[in-house]
Amino acid sequence: MANQCLNQELFTVSKSQEAIFQGLKLELGHGAIEDLRAMRRYCKRRYCDLEEERDHGAWPASEKDARNEELKIVLIMELLANEIIAMQNVPKASEHEDVFIWRGLARILYDYDLVVRVGELGSSATREDRAAMEQEFGGTDSNVRSKKIDLMHQLCLQGVGKPIELIAWEVKSSSVSPDILQIQLRKNIRTNASIMNNISQYMERTFPRPSPIILDIVGSKALAYTVRKFEPGAFGAGAVGDTMIQIPRHADEIPEFLDGGGLSALLRIGVS
Repeated sequence: MANQCLNQELFTVSKSQEAIFQGLKLELGHGAIEDLRAMRRYCKRRYCDLEEERDHGAWPASEKDARNEELKIVLIMELLANEIIAMQNVPKASEHEDVFIWRGLARILYDYDLVVRVGELGSSATREDRAAMEQEFGGTDSNVRSKKIDLMHQLCLQGVGKPIELIAWEVKSSSVSPDILQIQLRKNIRTNASIMNNISQYMERTFPRPSPIILDIVGSKALAYTVRKFEPGAFGAGAVGDTMIQIPRHADEIPEFLDGGGLSALLRIGVS
């Protein structure tokens, strides 16, 4: 029941979002490629207008959050329009392309406050956890390696020598087998548990708390879940809901992405 409530909240389209989405759908028209280009031009114009108003202090204090959200919306829709236009003659996106589109979305969602790195990076948190386990229970492997991450989100803090790992997203092609996807999910849960364990030293006294929302990505779809530390060495993971977020690959999928709450869900992930 709790998961269902969270899922409904995640995908709920707010009244302010409905008005913005309606404008985007009017520009999109029937979803032809020229209509998509028209929507992209609209997003660029609207972004420039909002940015100019913000720079001149023309945003009312009561509307600041709503205007910031609209900025994210038009940036996301421009990014997706660019991707759809670029891929219209490509039969299937590669895993590499999937990683970069989701990285672009993550950068917008987190207001560029986080460093979003790609390229099968090693997680220092997993290396530290595995080294501790090896020292206590193994004692045989002196070359402990970190787990590789597709999309790592890091925070740079003043006075801290290196960026702090916050969350890891895994990305796989839609063509991989269900068995591989299950392995990926288990790996990502363990990785984010290690990250949560590592950042506990920076957390307030109310820790444990759930992690930011994590995405396990398969092509254009993503399962949203969180990891929570219950006690030292004990973690649990739970899906935010059983509905996957799906970004549009074609122009005719955009209305459902807007009206069905896919974009609303992404926006809530950015403030989790």
